[in-house]
Amino acid sequence: MDTQELWDTYSQQIRKYISARIEWPAVDDILQQVFLKAHEKLYTIKENKAIKSWLYRITQHSIIDRYRKEYWWKQGTMDDAYRDALENDETNVNEKKIISNISSCLLPMIDTLDDQSQKVMQRYLEPNTTQAMIAEELWISVSNIKVIVHRAKKKLKEKYQQCCYQYTDWKWNIIDTWCSSNCWCDNSVIQ
Repeated sequence: MDTQELWDTYSQQIRKYISARIEWPAVDDILQQVFLKAHEKLYTIKENKAIKSWLYRITQHSIIDRYRKEYWWKQGTMDDAYRDALENDETNVNEKKIISNISSCLLPMIDTLDDQSQKVMQRYLEPNTTQAMIAEELWISVSNIKVIVHRAKKKLKEKYQQCCYQYTDWKWNIIDTWCSSNCWCDNSVIQ
């Protein structure tokens, strides 16, 4: 069976399967991806009776990939929010207050890290700074910078969660932050 026969036989069924799981504008994109992948690997199928299940498996994986891509694209990191707030004057007052509270907690916590992690994280939080730039300045490989940043973020997260509290709405957007009295930061108000 060639790709044209495959398209003529299964395209409508696959389109219905995709449209039941994905919103309409993306259906044709995913359908094309499925048949492109099928065209590239059609030579690996030895029996024609396995083609239908194989196509549905490709479709299912393509749908999952689409959801993953959308999820990670929508997710922002605290670094992104912090940098955007610094650069964007249109950020509302509440967001600026929250980011200010979080940064006033995190900045003293960075001072508790080891010297190398301090240098890397202080430089990392500066706007328009890439890990490659930090690696070049500190004469450390980019992969080591990534490890240092990852470990430092993990330590900072643990310290932050020990003393600070975040109140979120039903969409997990941060509404407000409070810190306990034994926190390192200037926001220590909870007794």
